[in-house]
Amino acid sequence: MIPSYYSVMVSGHRVLPAGSAPWVQDQIDAVVAQLNSKYGMRHALTGMALGVDQMFARTALRIGIRVDAYIPGKDQALRWPDEEREAYEQLLARSSKIETATSVQPYASFVTRLHLRNDMMIRNCNLAVLILDDRQSGGAYTVKNKLQAAGRPIIHIDPKNRTTTATWPLDRNAPTAAEKPRTTTKTGR
Repeated sequence: MIPSYYSVMVSGHRVLPAGSAPWVQDQIDAVVAQLNSKYGMRHALTGMALGVDQMFARTALRIGIRVDAYIPGKDQALRWPDEEREAYEQLLARSSKIETATSVQPYASFVTRLHLRNDMMIRNCNLAVLILDDRQSGGAYTVKNKLQAAGRPIIHIDPKNRTTTATWPLDRNAPTAAEKPRTTTKTGR
């Protein structure tokens, strides 16, 4: 039996390695399409940050998947340039649900609210898509560790090495990680 992954979150670096954005977008498009058709993805959970969060949201909306925005607060885009703030507001307007970390801790610092937002998505997802290179610091790296501790399957898109890997079991009939090496596909551009 193939499991369902209704709620899929994204996390990743806001700034991607030079020239990798088109490749990352292609990978996000392919992964979301497959999660939708094969695994029943119905909710795209995103923190709506610049970069991969918004790429993921746009892809989900284009395919017809509901976007659930998890934001640290209404001040998230306050310091962004006008064009980026307008794009953010348009994505929020098209979101089916908006959850804010300020509803959990209204007086927390912005950084604390970023972590709370990520924790909310981790609790509510069945699977995560991580766009993460080999850096071992930052918010996306922290999310990876929390997802692993929670036992969530992860699809890892590495923009530096241009690989996409999946941790098992995405499929209950698939071998466990101990039985099967990680699946890696490498596509270049």
